[in-house]
Amino acid sequence: MRPKVNELYIELVGGGGLGEAIILRLPDGRFGLIDCYSPISLPVEKNLVITRLNALGATGLQFVALTHPHQDHFLGMSQVLEKLSPKEFWLFAGATQAMMERLPAYLTAEALHAKGKNDSYAVTDLKKTLVWVNNNVGSGRVDLKYLTGFQQLLSYPVNVEGAEVEVVVQSIAPMASVVRRYEQKLLTNYNSKAISTGEELDHNDLSAAFLISYGQTRVLLGGDVTTDTWNAILASENNRLDLSNMAFVKISHHGSTNGYCDGLWEVLSQGRKPKGGLTPYTSQLPKRKALEHVALYASEIAATRISAENKAVRDLIKFPPGTPIDVSNATRRIAKSATPMPRGSLSYTFDAAGNVSGPELQGSACFIHQAAHGD
Repeated sequence: MRPKVNELYIELVGGGGLGEAIILRLPDGRFGLIDCYSPISLPVEKNLVITRLNALGATGLQFVALTHPHQDHFLGMSQVLEKLSPKEFWLFAGATQAMMERLPAYLTAEALHAKGKNDSYAVTDLKKTLVWVNNNVGSGRVDLKYLTGFQQLLSYPVNVEGAEVEVVVQSIAPMASVVRRYEQKLLTNYNSKAISTGEELDHNDLSAAFLISYGQTRVLLGGDVTTDTWNAILASENNRLDLSNMAFVKISHHGSTNGYCDGLWEVLSQGRKPKGGLTPYTSQLPKRKALEHVALYASEIAATRISAENKAVRDLIKFPPGTPIDVSNATRRIAKSATPMPRGSLSYTFDAAGNVSGPELQGSACFIHQAAHGD
């Protein structure tokens, strides 16, 4: 699928356990990147995200966004910055000087999924990204914006058949109250020598989420936003944000039950049932409860990868008749593959009238729910 003029193009790139990236081509032809994952052992010419951006025709980037400091969202980003020189960098909230002094602890807390191993290579790679940002902001070559809830990041008109149509990109998370709670935990429980003295952190509390509007098209990219933040968004007294009538939702937190709260999907599906896409973590699908819940409100769900050997998939295959989840498409694709399937991606295109095409499935990507199966 090659993006066209006046179309919004979104591609989810994920490999299950490898991390994720979201590539955007805006209707005026500019490219953006939300998060990144490519093993830093690979040379820059083999960086997975750079390779894909080059294939799409990107020679530079309007923006790069880093939603939160988990390595499955930032590894290889320093290479992208050096190669494709974005004009703007959108950085997760809470990256204050005091917090950065605690960077080793900040990145090796339990929520990094380090599980006791030394992830100094991840710390080093994120430092490279932050050094690049600092140097280029200081020289005036890059505009730095911090990602906090309910702020406009990008807005401009495009000409569609003689009429001006507005493109708006805004952040809707994290909420200030959630960030403050995280900051207090960090500064109280982690000293400057990276020694934990108390409560562990969840870096997902900082995760940004984005709402993109293009005429009648509305797209929600949920990052790793979790239940506490969704609850804060829905409960905010100042929230005049309309989250209904979504054409597409990048399902947050890899589709887990931690990625939604009561009432969220009822709101997202008001007006139309959106398409949903997710990037499973460690090759897994989310648990049955999460999939069944989202399937009530989404017209379809596609994943960048599942594993035929994974227990979650075996459990899903045993779903009784009449349930909305159907992984037969996925298991057939895997069964036909004599060798391990390549990393998966899902790509979608949107016009200004609210129409969506896709997903186009690449590599190990597959459907795990479609409306034709009973809803």
